[in-house]
Amino acid sequence: MTVTRTACLKSAYCCNIDLSKVEIPINSVCRADLRSISVNGVETSYSWGVYDSFTTLKFTGLRSKLPNPDGASLCWVALRGGCGDPRRFCYNGQCQVEYFSSNNKCCPTYVLPVPSFR
Repeated sequence: MTVTRTACLKSAYCCNIDLSKVEIPINSVCRADLRSISVNGVETSYSWGVYDSFTTLKFTGLRSKLPNPDGASLCWVALRGGCGDPRRFCYNGQCQVEYFSSNNKCCPTYVLPVPSFR
């Protein structure tokens, strides 16, 4: 996925937030199939959020890795097969991206278009 800055009302609470973390809810059964994540092509560490019915894949430390995140590329690689298809890897068949500010007071969400794989 590519991070893109969008226009917003300057008076809006979440306008011009810093980007500290991204979380993507995934199907819990796919956790073991994740192989790596990268930020702008550089493999990096990741962490998990574990909830009752799903898990989140966390891209953390983005404020230091991406001081200007506009145009940045965030990628994850999963094993081929069932969880290699984003519609199965992502929770409920859609890849919802949650952006977090460093103070955790802003967390806008976005649903990525999911490509189909054959």
